[in-house]
Amino acid sequence: MTAQTKTAVRVRFEGWPKPALQFFRGLKRDNSKAFFEAHRSVYEEQVRQPMEALLSELERDLGSDLEVKIFRLNRDLRFSPDKRPYKEHLGAYLSSSRAGGLYLQVSDDGLYVAIGTHEMAADQLTRFRDAVLLRCKGLMTGRNWKPGPWLQSAEAKERIQDAIKASKPLTGWLDAHVGPSRPPARPGR
Repeated sequence: MTAQTKTAVRVRFEGWPKPALQFFRGLKRDNSKAFFEAHRSVYEEQVRQPMEALLSELERDLGSDLEVKIFRLNRDLRFSPDKRPYKEHLGAYLSSSRAGGLYLQVSDDGLYVAIGTHEMAADQLTRFRDAVLLRCKGLMTGRNWKPGPWLQSAEAKERIQDAIKASKPLTGWLDAHVGPSRPPARPGR
């Protein structure tokens, strides 16, 4: 996990409380630094801490060789015509040295889970194309759930685990036919 999340107090994941969804609704209405600063504690305690707890539990369940990342809520505005300072969702990514990964996103629209590979390295893409004879750049499966009472409970983790189990044929196929990226050999080495 990231240095920030490793220092977090161990908390059991019990879903995202209603204030988390209310935070995202408010952010949609007023996507400003003033709104965020006024509601920073809600974001930290009701949005980010549950995500950290969930990722910690998933890391224990799926294996410790995972790279775990929670994406920043701040948007990169440098080259974007859209100058809203914040994303209206919180995303996280878990990946291993194998081919695929797991992306999670929570917002007032609900929970989204995607499993697979979004963008392959050149050597992976070659093996992928050889395996399926297609010209795709990635392959993933996903689930999207509308918000409901389950989102404020540990059932959110159960739904994510069900999506992971349902994706086993895909992730197994990716591991067998695409595998991890191997950096090209440097000349003279």
